[in-house]
Amino acid sequence: DIRKHYNKTPLWLSTMEAMFHPNTMDMSKKLRYHQILDKEGKLKSIQELEEQNITIDRWSYFQITIRYKKDLKEFGIETKSNNLDKILLGQDKNMISKLYNYLLEFELVEEIVKGPMIAWAKNFGYNIQLEEWEEIWKRNLT
Repeated sequence: DIRKHYNKTPLWLSTMEAMFHPNTMDMSKKLRYHQILDKEGKLKSIQELEEQNITIDRWSYFQITIRYKKDLKEFGIETKSNNLDKILLGQDKNMISKLYNYLLEFELVEEIVKGPMIAWAKNFGYNIQLEEWEEIWKRNLT
């Protein structure tokens, strides 16, 4: 599940669940959020897209607008790249190794935290969120 790695919609994700190109298998024709959003994370106008040599008709723009609003409302839009973005978008020869190491590290961190959080729930009678756990952990270290 991608939600383990992203709290918000990543910029590299295609808006093309509402496909508007005739050949949907041609990945080069799919627009990505980083192409259609401005620096503030707002959707560019049709005129701004045409200035970037991205030509779409009004119906397609309407579909993208609906998808953008849905993603923004449900998840938000991530404007900064994280480590997984760098791996997925990179051109490295050893991308599979980097991806494997990232996922392995992610799963290990999750397992290390899960045990103490379960013990917390048993001892105190309520669950604790990861953010609260990290805050308490940092407070006790200083």
